[in-house]
Amino acid sequence: MSNEGWDEYQKLVLHRLDQADQSLMGIDNRLRIIEGKVERIAERLAITAAVMGFAAGTIPAIMAAVI
Repeated sequence: MSNEGWDEYQKLVLHRLDQADQSLMGIDNRLRIIEGKVERIAERLAITAAVMGFAAGTIPAIMAAVI
């Protein structure tokens, strides 16, 4: 069996694996950024829901006390 052509094919395969690895690292970095943004949005949503819930409960209570 000869190594004819294998050396170049091996270089091509290793190059493609390097490209795939770099691409996956880029995707992983972007995913981490998106996860951070989602966490911040979830925190804001929780705070907004709490404020709205407080307002929704307080306004009828004040109206009932006034009337």
